[in-house]
Amino acid sequence: MDDWKKVLSPGENPKSSASVSFPAKRRPTARLILKIVGYLIPVLLLIWLGTAVYRVYFFDRIYPGVSVLNIDVGGMTKEEAQAALSSYSANFYSGKQIILEYDSVRLPLTAKDISLALDSAVAADQAYAYGRTGGFLTRYKQSISAPGKPIAAVDAAYDRNKVEAKVAEFAELVNTPHKNYGYKLDDKGLTVYAGQQGVTVNQRELLGQVTAMLDEGQFGVITVTPEITPADPPDWSILRDTFYTEPQDAYVEKSGNKGFRIVPGIDGKDIDMEQLSKDMQESGWSEKFYPFIYTPHELTAVKLSTMLFKDVLGESVTKLNPAEVNRTANVRLSAEKAHDVVLLPGNEFSFNNIVGQRTEARGFKPAKVFAQGEVVDDIGGGICQVSSALYVATLTADLEVTERKTHAFAVSYVPIGQDATVQWGYLDYRFVNNTSMPVRIYAVLEGDTLTVQILGTKENPARVVKLESNVLETIPYETRRVTNAALPSGTSREIQRGNFGYRSETYQVIYEGDTLVEKRLANKSYYSSQPQIIEYGP
Repeated sequence: MDDWKKVLSPGENPKSSASVSFPAKRRPTARLILKIVGYLIPVLLLIWLGTAVYRVYFFDRIYPGVSVLNIDVGGMTKEEAQAALSSYSANFYSGKQIILEYDSVRLPLTAKDISLALDSAVAADQAYAYGRTGGFLTRYKQSISAPGKPIAAVDAAYDRNKVEAKVAEFAELVNTPHKNYGYKLDDKGLTVYAGQQGVTVNQRELLGQVTAMLDEGQFGVITVTPEITPADPPDWSILRDTFYTEPQDAYVEKSGNKGFRIVPGIDGKDIDMEQLSKDMQESGWSEKFYPFIYTPHELTAVKLSTMLFKDVLGESVTKLNPAEVNRTANVRLSAEKAHDVVLLPGNEFSFNNIVGQRTEARGFKPAKVFAQGEVVDDIGGGICQVSSALYVATLTADLEVTERKTHAFAVSYVPIGQDATVQWGYLDYRFVNNTSMPVRIYAVLEGDTLTVQILGTKENPARVVKLESNVLETIPYETRRVTNAALPSGTSREIQRGNFGYRSETYQVIYEGDTLVEKRLANKSYYSSQPQIIEYGP
């Protein structure tokens, strides 16, 4: 070249060892650089394109950097990756399990139980498929970005039949048939058979939960919520009503007006309801026996028989004139009808109901009565002595008087304010047995004496009731003179005795022993005066 001059080194020119000077070197021009670059770029593009085409279309291994379950399978064939994953699968699932749990029941599902293993063939296919979808540039981009890239999902294979069998096994451990409470009553007591709540596992739902976890590669505890059918105890109080008995004392039962019988007492019968209620809150038992508990009654038939009618609660003794035959007969008949009448606690006595209508057909006779302000003969005259005697006996027995009326005029057989008149269909004498025991009427006419008593049982033997009648006003009677042509002139006779009228108050004076405890107004009475009637001859 003209621009270059050859320079020999000193070794090449033995004749001279002097230095040789070179001319200045010329730098490449910009045009040359552009020319070189112009040649280089196509070459590089061809190299890249060839490499890319090879990587996208002809590389038959898993792209480098792709991993499955932290196993780097990059550069492996599918067969090599499958073998590597199969070897790793057994260790990967070791110790992993799903536990089915309810109450105290726990059932594990291990990988061995359900033949759980990595589906290495599918995983290898998935690893190989990475970067092999989409267009050229997409595939190339994925192929070079794979380092450290795990595949999106790893499929596990398991035996579904074995999973179903384990779910069924769990259901068998948990499921409990529902059973109602039962009982048996006999002469000894009550036997209760425990009920049982029904527990049912929804196997289809549970199977879905298990397979969903397996498909997602999840493990852990599934707390199962089964369907519960409660075994609620029945209302034992309703059953109790069929055998429960309160202790019941012996008592008197009436038969008609005068008949009665003593009904034996009954012992109380029950069970320990408190213990039964407590047992209903507990579990773990299948059968309980509750013996009958008997509570003896207090008042026996024998004791009651000794108490009945042993005390005179109240009494009246009055006199009559046996010469008044018809009147005496009426008194005797009405006394006989009242005699031995029994009143249970709360029963009411009615003189008219007991004695009945006063008719000759029933044995009553005509005798003197007060009627319309006069003394006249009428059927049943005299029976008011019995009703008045009953009134006195009732007051001294301190029984409750519910109906009583005074006579129009004062009577002679009882003190002022202590009489009680009766008239069929109009006036009655009534009282109530307000004691806690039965009472019986004793009414007997012997000779000229009528005795009426109220017999019963004294609740307070020291209690005595006396009667006190106070006349507040005496009303004088008038004398009427009536001409009788049948009488000789200058003669006279009394055909009706004059009687004073009265206004009075009667009290019950109550003592306990010698102590006055109460003075109670029994009645206020009013009696008209009765005129004296004298007949005289003209």
